[in-house]
Amino acid sequence: MYILMYMHSGYTNVMENQLEILDYILSAVVIINTEGKIVFVNDPFLELFHYKEEEILDKKIGTIIPSKYDELYQRVFRIYKNRGNGKSIDIKKDDMSGLRSDGEEIPIMFRLSQVECEEKKFFLFSIDDLSALVDKINSQSLDLIRLSKELLSYNMELDKKVDKQVGEIKKINDEIIDSIQYSKKIQQTILKNSDKRIDKFISNFIIYKPKDIVSGDFYWSYKTWSGDLYIAVGDCTGHGVPGAFLTMLANSLLNEIVITKRFRDTAKILNQLRDDVISLLSHREKDGVKDGLDITLIRISKSKKEIEYAGANNPLFLFRNDEIEMIRTDSFSIGYETEVIEKFKKHTMKINKGDRIYLCSDGYQDQFGGEKDKKLKRGGFKRVLKDSSKLTVNKQKQFLYDFIVNWKGDKEQVDDITLMGLLF
Repeated sequence: MYILMYMHSGYTNVMENQLEILDYILSAVVIINTEGKIVFVNDPFLELFHYKEEEILDKKIGTIIPSKYDELYQRVFRIYKNRGNGKSIDIKKDDMSGLRSDGEEIPIMFRLSQVECEEKKFFLFSIDDLSALVDKINSQSLDLIRLSKELLSYNMELDKKVDKQVGEIKKINDEIIDSIQYSKKIQQTILKNSDKRIDKFISNFIIYKPKDIVSGDFYWSYKTWSGDLYIAVGDCTGHGVPGAFLTMLANSLLNEIVITKRFRDTAKILNQLRDDVISLLSHREKDGVKDGLDITLIRISKSKKEIEYAGANNPLFLFRNDEIEMIRTDSFSIGYETEVIEKFKKHTMKINKGDRIYLCSDGYQDQFGGEKDKKLKRGGFKRVLKDSSKLTVNKQKQFLYDFIVNWKGDKEQVDDITLMGLLF
């Protein structure tokens, strides 16, 4: 996405109200004078480069540009002297990067324009964050899932043929498994590493155990520049390849709604997610296929010491004062009906030191096992959470993982399992 500035043949006056408009553009914008000093930045720039306005104004442009690109920038400015005002140049380089306030390099691409104001020359940079290429990975992964489904269908047809085709079937089956294994790598790339902490101020664990190679469950998180932390756990229709298709779709939509469109209210985020899912999958519902997902979304505000949450047919669990409480959310899912009956509602609760919050799909509590080969159910799930909630985070994760493995025994895993614990 680029800022388009329409330059007259003579010069362009940059008025104060025009600068205010730049704050509403998603691209990061920085304006420098002929001495290379920064005279203006917009809000997306501050969020991308992690600066406060007073920290960056009047600094040299080299503050946000690694020194290894000095020669490139000097060459660009020389070109501008020959091209004159009202021109723009797209700067594209495979390893182009910018410097955040903490020294972290981020991949960027930018457009440079020269403008005049009161006979003074300025250079305007419109900067795009190329880390958004994960959207391209999401798109490619959806194509890969589609290809895998086509190969699976082809494999089923071949399986009905005569024995002499067994060798060919095996070869195609191997290709399918390879494709699904690659899909698993893509899904794991999109999901955050389950062994890493979501936030340095909150201890957490994640148990992620797909029923098949790829999963219909997913977890997602995003931290805003203001410090609010969004976390979601979702359970999509089915498991395996069809479920994985929906997890990557839901992940991409959450990124678009929260990161790109900057929705901040948890209920409004879920309402928008439902609208997008229905819009994208309405043709499948006409065919009798009811795609959708259950999800819990929370926003943690450390400054207010509270949690805002909303959910679609998926509760969360709170451990406080040696008791486990199930906290219900709205009882309808996302995407199953095309007629929207109710809006999702948000709720808030204060966070106390020592509280533990659990987000999960229903795979853990729906698992059959034990001596009587019955479901663990919600009551058993709450008991095992309570029994382990005084352990350290790492020990609790191991306890809960070992429990479900032993409970299942040699029985088949019935669904994907995702369980996230947060210690405050």
